[in-house]
Parts: sequence; structure tokens; C-alpha cells
Amino acid sequence: MRLTAAPRLVDAALTRCSTGRLTSARLRRALAVATVLAFSNAGAQEWRTLDVTRQLRDPAPLNVNITYGAGTFTLGPATGPDLYEMHLRYPTGRTAPVATYDAASHSVHLGIKSQNFTMPGGDVDQNELHIGLARGVPLDLTTEIAAADVKIDLGGLAVQQLKLKTGATDATLAFSSPNTIHMRSMDLTVGAAGFKATGLANANADHIMLRAGIGDWDLYFDGTWTGDITLDAKVGLGSLTIHVPDDVHVEQNVKAVLGAVDGGQERTGHGRASAPARDTSDDEDAADTSDDDNSSDNSPAVAKTSAKGAKPVVVKTKDVTIVKVSTTTQAPRYTLHIVGSATLGEITVDHKLAGAGGQ
Repeated sequence: MRLTAAPRLVDAALTRCSTGRLTSARLRRALAVATVLAFSNAGAQEWRTLDVTRQLRDPAPLNVNITYGAGTFTLGPATGPDLYEMHLRYPTGRTAPVATYDAASHSVHLGIKSQNFTMPGGDVDQNELHIGLARGVPLDLTTEIAAADVKIDLGGLAVQQLKLKTGATDATLAFSSPNTIHMRSMDLTVGAAGFKATGLANANADHIMLRAGIGDWDLYFDGTWTGDITLDAKVGLGSLTIHVPDDVHVEQNVKAVLGAVDGGQERTGHGRASAPARDTSDDEDAADTSDDDNSSDNSPAVAKTSAKGAKPVVVKTKDVTIVKVSTTTQAPRYTLHIVGSATLGEITVDHKLAGAGGQ
């Protein structure tokens, strides 16, 4: 923030007073005008933009540290052939941008120097930070966001480690396409707001840790499954819903401390409960062709089933139609292991996603 008019008025008044051309009364009036101008200019805000890119020369693993405060934050693949790109819009005098690269450690720090900054009197909706990262470069990614509107899509990148920490903010994390390498670990720490993660099977991670404070959180394990996944979830005051494909087995070992854990309805076969077939014959194995009273009902009897993958075998006789269901129960190929605890909150498992892992 620059208060340009007020200092010029004060300097001019002092100069004229020293030369005897300005009385003390006029000096006081000049100082009063300068004070009014200073306070009126305090509400004004000067904005700057910073654009930084670095050419991709070394495909070695890159350590990325991102810190940001309030505003809008987006992160995804770079739009050009660069190691990284950053666009930052920020208020002068309120925070200091940072874009430092260390060639020796092959690491970069982007965003602002401290993510915990406030903007009294400012419009945080005008703050924005966009970062793009190179495809094909193994990434150790650490992101700390205080109170921004967060939209992250890491689909198609090569993330080998992810640490995401958010404060009082609504955040979305997506893997819209598969992570190109195996992810060693994913640590998610979310504060007092909403959080939604989609495409978690695409992350190619076998261990995901979630630490959630206050809010509502949704984890969608859609995408391409390549192996079993362990979710270590500890939630505070809020609701966590875990969305799982209907052909993925779920094992739970979650402790409820004044909270609640709902495993949903575990499903059989391909993930859906099957209704037993109703056999209208007197013999379990053969169609009933007798003319006695037990078979005198001329109305056809048809059994129904909701079992996915069930193969009905229809046997027609003189006056009875028998439907026998042969269910092919196939064990799920993948398992989601859920461990952790719910303190004052709740954890719910939802099996309504389309099958992705057990086919």
C-alpha cells in the first residue's frame, strides 16, 4: 500500500513553514488534510501479479513445497513443457510471494512465505494462486493451505508422495486419470470445512491416511484398482462417507469413541445381495409333471432374483414354469481395509459405486 499524496503535502507544508511562507495555523490545516488522506488511502489496495516458469531440463525427482493463505488455489499438470509454472495475484504490503528453486536438492518452494496471513479490509476473493507441475517427473508434493478455495487435480502426474494440509477451507482433490507411478504414501490433514476426494483408486497408493477435524468429508474410491488399499482414518466432529465400488470387499477395524461407525450392507458375489429363487416343483431336481392336486395350478409361477451375474435356467412343463437360479459367486479381487477411529463423528461406508475392482 502506498500513501503518496499525504507525504507530499506534509513535505511541502514543512518546506514553506521553514521559509516563513506558511503560518503555524496553515501548517496545522495541512497536517490535518494529510491525516485524512492517509486514512482514506488505507482502505485502497494495490494488487500485483507474478508469473514464474522454469524450463524442464532435469527429469529427476522434484521436491515441491507449496504454501498459501486465503483466496483461490488450483493445482494440476503444467500447460507447457516446463518443470513448473506459477501464477500469483496478491496484495502488496500484506504478504510476500515466494518462488525459489534449489538445483542441488532439486526442490522448489512456491506460493507465499507464510500461509497464515489475514487481510483486514481486503477482498480475499481476488487472491489467486495457480501452480502447474510437469508430467513424467516423480514428485514429492507437500501443500499447506490456510483458508483458500482449493481445487487440485493430480491426474496424469507422477506423484510418489503426497502431503496435503488444509485449514478452514473447502477443498477438492481429484485423480481424474491414473497416477503414472506407485505412490508410497498419501497423508491428508483437513481442518474445519468440507473435503472431497475422487478417483482415489487412480492414485495408485496402497496406504492413505486421513486426519479430519470438523466438517463433512467424502472419499470416492473410484478409478482403476491395481491392488488392496488401506485407509487409516481418524475423524473428529463430523461425518466421513467412504464410497466403494460394489465389487470391492471392505474390512473394518474402526473404533468409535462417542462416535458411530456404519459399515453399510456388505454384499455378496459381485457386491449385491441376492434373493433366493422360488422353486414351484415338488422335486428339488426335476420338473413336476404329475397330474395330482399339487400341480393343478394353471397360473405360471416365475421366480425373480436381483443377484448380479445370476444365470436363470427356465424349465417349461405342461402347466408350470420353473426358474432355477445358478449364482456364480466370484470372490472380489481387491479389498479396502479401513482402520482408525471416530471421535464424536461418524464413518459410513457406501457400496453404490459402479464395479471397478472385482471384474
